[in-house]
Amino acid sequence: MVRQFQSLLPDDILVAPTGYQNAWNIIEEHDAPDISFLSELVDKLGSYANVDSVRILGVSNGGALTLRAAVELDQKVIKSLVAIVSSLNTNAYHDGRFWGGDDYEQREKPAKNRDILLVQNTNDPLIPYEGGSGKIPGTVFLPALESAFVLAESQGFRGQALTFDDGEQDAQYPNVYTYIYSTNKKGGRVEHVRSDARHGMNEGIKSRVAEFLGY
Repeated sequence: MVRQFQSLLPDDILVAPTGYQNAWNIIEEHDAPDISFLSELVDKLGSYANVDSVRILGVSNGGALTLRAAVELDQKVIKSLVAIVSSLNTNAYHDGRFWGGDDYEQREKPAKNRDILLVQNTNDPLIPYEGGSGKIPGTVFLPALESAFVLAESQGFRGQALTFDDGEQDAQYPNVYTYIYSTNKKGGRVEHVRSDARHGMNEGIKSRVAEFLGY
């Protein structure tokens, strides 16, 4: 992860922990307390004098952990979260509410003033863009656009959900479309990027991720 992103995010201090058994615990992958671990790591990083904010970025299973962090972690030092090729699952959001905890039994209210980016591909063979079970055992995903909308609402957005045709086509990368929810000047911008890179990233996605994080 460090090698993959050090050229994309050259001014960031990159920290890339490895999950227990090379996986993060989203839907019973294992019993490790990964959200508690991530919370402690954020506190540790935020204690350094040369760290003024923490941005959490994850790909695939790491993107799912990033979305759990967006819902469950409330540290103010967390300013941006980027979930690549992942989406909210129906354990984390159902009945119009967010849920967390070991078995998703705990009601959650996501912290505000955060910028959140969700990246999904319409041809992803593992996580269906339109939502559903896909190929991740025991997991049902929300549609990509719905995930972005409910997270935008959690950040204070009050308005209509964007539709598939509302995406803004990138001038340089015509296979990349961006959907933007902006809530206030202090943060709380939620974006969704749609493309066709299957369960991965193309150059257009990388460009949008870098721009979202200020590069």
